[in-house]
Amino acid sequence: MRANRLFVTYHNFKSPKLADWCDLKGMEISSFREQIEFLLRHYEPITIDMLIAGIKNEAKLPEKCFYLTFDEGSKEHFLLVMEELLLFGIKGSFFCNTQRLEEKKLLTVDKQRFLMYATGDFRSFLLDFCETIRRLYPGLYNEKFEPTSENINDASTFCKECSVYSNEERFYRKIRNTYLSEDEFKAVVNFLFSETFNNEAELLGKYFMDWDDLRCLAKNGMDIGCHTYSHPILPRLSYAAQKSEIHKDKEILTQKLGIEVKSIAYPYAKFNQETIQIAKEEGLKIGFAAGFMETNGTDRHDFKNNYQIPRLAHEKLDDLMHTVSAKL
Repeated sequence: MRANRLFVTYHNFKSPKLADWCDLKGMEISSFREQIEFLLRHYEPITIDMLIAGIKNEAKLPEKCFYLTFDEGSKEHFLLVMEELLLFGIKGSFFCNTQRLEEKKLLTVDKQRFLMYATGDFRSFLLDFCETIRRLYPGLYNEKFEPTSENINDASTFCKECSVYSNEERFYRKIRNTYLSEDEFKAVVNFLFSETFNNEAELLGKYFMDWDDLRCLAKNGMDIGCHTYSHPILPRLSYAAQKSEIHKDKEILTQKLGIEVKSIAYPYAKFNQETIQIAKEEGLKIGFAAGFMETNGTDRHDFKNNYQIPRLAHEKLDDLMHTVSAKL
């Protein structure tokens, strides 16, 4: 199996400085360091500008190279990740939603994450989620919302590009993405959150980067990219609503940080042709697409569409590391 050009995506990290909860999918920083060391042995690091130049002329890229990206704006990215990248002389892209920073409140996707922490395991969260739909929307709820073995198995091919998900996680995302509207999903999550937490401001300040953190990242040569204003599922929105989400995020980042915003990562890795058209109109030069591409899909990407650059989930990078080690 060859994988000559790797674009790796990360989300949450486990931090001894932020130890109130154990992130269900958080990565140990020691494991991150091992991945970097592996990549540097076998690949050459590139910058966002090198990647953009390589789209115009692929010959400008090293034969084997890698680039790292980080979604959601977690505080760990500033406290832990930046230090590791600077230690190894690596640059990366950090994608942020500015609603969190501008309105001083958690996003729906953040509240979902904290609810998963609080329940302790995904099954418990799923049961609470389905029961709340029944409670808030009894006329909407029917057998397709029941977390039965049959329904969970039927969801096994949903988000099939996301190979790290369990069938229960796929079932949850099927409900979230196809059965509920954006407003219904927000209402369910907000209800559960209000039942569990009363310290939103504390969570916001402790677990997510602020403007000073982002300025420090930019000052140290990191790319700060667009991730939309509020983290919606973009293809579910009208053209105008998508435009507003992307434009607003890009403009706020530009004004607050004094930088050129060159890149975008699509929330939930979901986009359509309208999304790509808007990214072009906004002057963004590159878009990162599916966040969970398999290793055998990264072999000499030909960059036919620089707004659909595939990314490899860090969990799948572990698989590649084991494959290479087995051959040695």
